[in-house]
Amino acid sequence: DRGFCLDDDEPFVPTALEMYPVKEELLAQELDREILPFELFDARGLLPSGIVGQRQLESMRTEMGKLAENVRKKIGDGKKDKPISIDLTLPGYTLSGTIENIYGGQVVNFRPAKLNPKDYMRAWIEHLALSLQNQGDQKTVTMLIGRDGAVTFGPITSPQDELRVLCDLYLEGLSRPLSFYPNASMAFADAIVSGQGDPLKKAYDKWDGRYRRVGKREGEKDDLYFKLCFEGLDPFAHPFAEIARKVFETMLRNRELNEHDAV
Repeated sequence: DRGFCLDDDEPFVPTALEMYPVKEELLAQELDREILPFELFDARGLLPSGIVGQRQLESMRTEMGKLAENVRKKIGDGKKDKPISIDLTLPGYTLSGTIENIYGGQVVNFRPAKLNPKDYMRAWIEHLALSLQNQGDQKTVTMLIGRDGAVTFGPITSPQDELRVLCDLYLEGLSRPLSFYPNASMAFADAIVSGQGDPLKKAYDKWDGRYRRVGKREGEKDDLYFKLCFEGLDPFAHPFAEIARKVFETMLRNRELNEHDAV
């Protein structure tokens, strides 16, 4: 059985996922205005040896330098404020936690990759929680920065209602699989909010994957958990559209997107 054979593929270039921790470290170095030598990364076995690895490191360092410039515009000297403890009581729920990435009174999250729906959701939930806790006290602004641009969430008038909706869906999801797929659901809602393109077609593009290659997962339909729950079913049957709009529509209508900060 070939399933038990050793892999005879020996890639010479690390995958994007393997390079993510390296980019995180390079971004942190750029923000601290430090430069670690190639030999350090070479000794860890993280990059190809010799000139190929050096060129790859230089390319990533240049990319992270540009991203660091965008991040510095938002975080100033880079000194974090004290973490804020969240302790909220909603009808039927108690919400608690800690928000850590605070600079100059604003939440600023950044990562050395393109922003994905999980990044949006994490920042949005923090924004809602902090908005509710600060209600009537100060305006809450949350920023999210990635390679493909920057997003700002400004003051929102109904943070409690939005948090309740998300909590209700979370509770429902503990008892049965929800027709919610982060990439497809966000693409569907984004098409509705922007008025650009057919929402279902946008969702199918994310679900099926536009460019499929043998052995490479390209679409959300290939996720093993989604296969287990929805294989043989119409993934976009009711209540897919309703859930997608509940999760993403208010968020997308309240975001300010700046693609000029892309690197």
